[in-house]
Amino acid sequence: MQSKPAARFVSQLLAGLVLQQWVLPVVITAAGLLIGLNSDVPPFYVFVGTVIVLAQSAVALLRYSEWRSRITAKDKLGFQGGRVVSVLDEQGQIAGFHLGFTLNNFASFPVEFEVERIESRVMDRVSTKDKNLHPVLVSSGLTGWWQDGVIELPDLPAARSIEGRLEAEIVYGRAGKRRHVLSLDKKVLLTIDPDRRLIGSEWFSGR
Repeated sequence: MQSKPAARFVSQLLAGLVLQQWVLPVVITAAGLLIGLNSDVPPFYVFVGTVIVLAQSAVALLRYSEWRSRITAKDKLGFQGGRVVSVLDEQGQIAGFHLGFTLNNFASFPVEFEVERIESRVMDRVSTKDKNLHPVLVSSGLTGWWQDGVIELPDLPAARSIEGRLEAEIVYGRAGKRRHVLSLDKKVLLTIDPDRRLIGSEWFSGR
């Protein structure tokens, strides 16, 4: 059932791109050609003018497309990597983890994001503490991060690798105008040494 809306969106997007990059320059050029042919301008100058109109209209539409890409926040916030923070007990051994993520802002302006939903687990344990969700503003070219509540692991096995998972739904955009969505579904492999200390973490796609 979900494939039809997706297919409709793709077809509309492709149609828009074709209209913008191919049809409009041809239409503009054809209009100029008709005007030239119905005037007293010599055919040679009509031909030269038609070529110039075609080139300039194509360049103008390209510059317009580039400008729209620069001013929109869509696809300007991207996943950089996972985040693992160990929670230690009095003996310096791991008693739990925080799982989170780091995001890159590729825009030339600040981008604000807010986590609408986040779920994290390690083995069969999940984070149960208050999420305390709030917006985060990321400056241009910099990174922002977020981490979920603690996942308590009082009986963490030593000298082995264990698996965790992080899922999140993030809305982002210009400050106060969060209209775009970024979905994360990641797995992490945590390696624990015999002294119950974290010695490595490796992230993978959860899908």
